[in-house]
Amino acid sequence: PCPRGRLARLTQPSRRIPRGDPIASAEATMGGPPSNLGQFRNKGPIVQDMPPNGGYPQITIKNMNKARGPGGIAMFAGFALMTAYGFYMVGYTNKLRRRIKEEKRNMRIAIAPMLQFEQDVKFLKDRESDLKKEAEVMKDVPGWKVGEPIYKTNAKWMPPIARIKWDQ
Repeated sequence: PCPRGRLARLTQPSRRIPRGDPIASAEATMGGPPSNLGQFRNKGPIVQDMPPNGGYPQITIKNMNKARGPGGIAMFAGFALMTAYGFYMVGYTNKLRRRIKEEKRNMRIAIAPMLQFEQDVKFLKDRESDLKKEAEVMKDVPGWKVGEPIYKTNAKWMPPIARIKWDQ
């Protein structure tokens, strides 16, 4: 190894480092080149910070470990109370929603016969007008009976039922 290498500089006795120059002292201890920056920073004698006469005041530590905020049991109890209240409100809201839904369903059930009657009246009026049109159109066809089904099946005929949407 070269005697002028980095290891040689670190193991050699330390050079004189100007006091108060952090850059020069860091470079000197790290084995860097000497720096001239410190000469221009400190123009007067080096003054070290010292404690005031009589020393620093005593640090009071007796109140530093005072309990801050509620304890663990109180926080757990508060959490449990809030959770219980939340579950109570969920149950109450579910019951209220169920009652409202049941009321809507009962209103629809109560009004369904009236709606069905209106639909039946409309169906009868439309059926009557359809039979009149059929009689007029088929008057020249021999053996045609108005209102008689074309297809001969054993299925029982039922009038169309009004579609009521119960889920709305």
